[in-house]
Amino acid sequence: MQGKKLRITFLFFSFFALLFFSSCVTNRNFFNQVDSHVGRGDYQTAVSMIEKNEDNLYTKKDLVLKSLDKGLLLHYGGDYKTSNKELAYAEEKMFEYFSKSISQSVQSFIINDAVIDYAGDPYEDIYSNLFMALNYIALNEMDKALVEIRRFDTKQKNLRLNYAQAQNKANQNSLSDAYFGEMSFHNSALARYLSMLLYRAEGNVDAAEIDLRYIKTAFRDQSQLYPFSLPSSLDDELLKLPGLERLNILCFTGLAPIKTEEVIRFYTSDTYYKLALPLMFKRPSRVVFIGVEIENEDTGEKHQFRLDPLESIDSIAYDTFRQKQDLLYFKAIARSIAKSMTTNVLDAASRVDQNSDASGILGLLSIVSLVSNELTEVADLRTSRYFPAKASVGGIHLAPGRYTVQIQYKDAWGGTIWLETIQGFDLKKNTINLVEGICLQ
Repeated sequence: MQGKKLRITFLFFSFFALLFFSSCVTNRNFFNQVDSHVGRGDYQTAVSMIEKNEDNLYTKKDLVLKSLDKGLLLHYGGDYKTSNKELAYAEEKMFEYFSKSISQSVQSFIINDAVIDYAGDPYEDIYSNLFMALNYIALNEMDKALVEIRRFDTKQKNLRLNYAQAQNKANQNSLSDAYFGEMSFHNSALARYLSMLLYRAEGNVDAAEIDLRYIKTAFRDQSQLYPFSLPSSLDDELLKLPGLERLNILCFTGLAPIKTEEVIRFYTSDTYYKLALPLMFKRPSRVVFIGVEIENEDTGEKHQFRLDPLESIDSIAYDTFRQKQDLLYFKAIARSIAKSMTTNVLDAASRVDQNSDASGILGLLSIVSLVSNELTEVADLRTSRYFPAKASVGGIHLAPGRYTVQIQYKDAWGGTIWLETIQGFDLKKNTINLVEGICLQ
């Protein structure tokens, strides 16, 4: 009987494992193809591949991910209106699914967290507003851009408040601080930088100065998230020089973190437990520094300078995920115990009268339960793939006119990884003159 149970267990496991892993490999292969186009800056082809293969890349519960991925790639490709439609849809669904997640919690407790509608990680929710703001700036709709900055600020404050409430609840239930680390993020230098540029453009110097102070506060009070010096160009941002206008460069590099699974298996007495825990890890970038060369197309005059890092989006993604991660760990432990106890009860019941038909059925059910536990206890590794890792900035005062802007992305040895050239940039008066560069390598 025991040998038969082992053979049946092996067959069950082999069959379902084959289905599961073949699906994972197919999904990964499709994303690798999309990623190769993204790395070459061919964002239009990347979006087309997502649209043609979305059934292989996303499930019906991944609508937020699909819209985030497409919205970001459309932004990088310059299709700002369509990008905003996708990002706004993702934001709408994140709000809807966050409310809905309460009713789906029972299902996730029984199976795993991947069966519920993905409501986004905290940083995905708030940074979607910054990219919508950048879209509106590119479309010259500055009032709408300011609205998105304010929504970012509101979400950030709510994130901090929700974290404090969750921490108080954990303390009331005597949960150890070791499982509930401190969240550092409470002020975004990038959001304040964009806000400063918007207020400066409309002539609201007082508001722009407040944002500049907030940028400096972000660096001072969140040193673990901003482990670099203040950008050298900041002190000149609000200067008014006769006959000159300010040109700002904002570059995004690298790719934000993705998730991996840590599996822990152990036995106690005759009970088998499996824990599948999500971990977030940073993806390395080849870009070490960024050089800029600006040439006046009429006079041939050239200017060169380096950009300075302003925000480490990947560090903020990791920091904000920790709060969610702690709660996921507690749920995974409780779910593993419940699943293992079910298998144990069925197995114990099958041994009462091993010669009866009921004993055989119960024994088979215990095998199915064991295999199900192994295959369904998986971590939810869903996350958007195309948020950038770093934001770097620089600026210079120039006479109004037409300029060629060349952005050089360099590796640690000074080799050029990627070169962007923007020709015919019209430096205008009394507006935001912002050049955005992208290198997701």
